[in-house]
Amino acid sequence: MSALRRVANAIDLYRREGFGALIVALTHRYMPAIPLSARFTWKAATRYEMRFWDDWFKTRGSQWPDDYRRRLDPDLPLQPIAAALLPPQPAVDILDVGAGPLTVLGKKCEGVNIRITAIDPLADAYDRLLEKYHVQPPVRTRMLDAEDLSRGFQADTFDLVHARNSVDHAYNPEEAILQMIRVVKAGCYVLLEHSVNEAEQRDYSGMHQWNFSVSGEGDFLVRSKSREVNMTRKYADLCTISCEVLDGSMLITRILKRRPLETGRGM
Repeated sequence: MSALRRVANAIDLYRREGFGALIVALTHRYMPAIPLSARFTWKAATRYEMRFWDDWFKTRGSQWPDDYRRRLDPDLPLQPIAAALLPPQPAVDILDVGAGPLTVLGKKCEGVNIRITAIDPLADAYDRLLEKYHVQPPVRTRMLDAEDLSRGFQADTFDLVHARNSVDHAYNPEEAILQMIRVVKAGCYVLLEHSVNEAEQRDYSGMHQWNFSVSGEGDFLVRSKSREVNMTRKYADLCTISCEVLDGSMLITRILKRRPLETGRGM
């Protein structure tokens, strides 16, 4: 690639995604030995994330119009994979982590009163998009990092904690998962639904810095370019983790909390 073409590409990246994204791209390409903090890399990708959601609202779902309709449907049934993990009681509290501007979770379940709390670190920016496009969400997302759930909620608060295509975008997914385990009740589940090895599939671009996968032994693995954590083995005394891959690409991880979580155990 010619020098002029590289400069043009850099200018285009700066205009589309901002100075932070440009720094990340240049560092990865020309100075890969220099470590960038996970938080910096994550923040650098937020401009692209907001452009995606702006287009999603503008086009009422872009390539996914059914997704747009379902997220706004107050009578959408709770997805079977989540409903199967609810405790047998008449009312349940569910936390959706990294919910985006509109939680994907269904709002109804036969015989059960569902109360959904949705959180996302970009919630304030999403509120501006909702106002811009005159959208009233069935559940409004609150601003909170997945890594900081303890700041917003007491331990053992929720009957189910859910995340879909979000925790692998976190700057510290191990800590995010531990926080999710902390706020779910003992005897209840954390449900993770994520693409297998998405960072590799996206060439570690933007927020895609972490891979979720399952080992040959069935263990849940969280991996970046520089580290790997076997969550199943590391936290075997705290929870039971089971994984399955659906349709060859979607990793479903069920985490059953057996006892309260001690502090200071993350990355």
